[in-house]
Amino acid sequence: MTHTNQDLLNAYATKPAQRFLQVDGFCDIPGDDVMNPDPHGDQLMLTITHELMRSPGAHLPIRMLIHEGAKPDDVRRLLEKVLEDLDGCLGYLREETDRELLGRAGIPSEPF
Repeated sequence: MTHTNQDLLNAYATKPAQRFLQVDGFCDIPGDDVMNPDPHGDQLMLTITHELMRSPGAHLPIRMLIHEGAKPDDVRRLLEKVLEDLDGCLGYLREETDRELLGRAGIPSEPF
């Protein structure tokens, strides 16, 4: 089924925003002052995002989006890197939660 932009906007307009840890996996990138890829040219970037996707909480703890046309070897390699650093990724989610709570209370915070 193909959806128009308006169909999607209408469907998402009534959904509450859900908080997610977003893990982006880049491959074959050159290094610069922002990106610092590993020796294979890969880099993971973590961000906290709010999305309008359905998220029933504990019953669906992970949702994965893979770009159409992605090479299976690249996807496999990047997923292995996420698994290698799973505790660090989940730690980032907790760190950001603590920082957001402190910020809302007016308490300055530094990364852990």
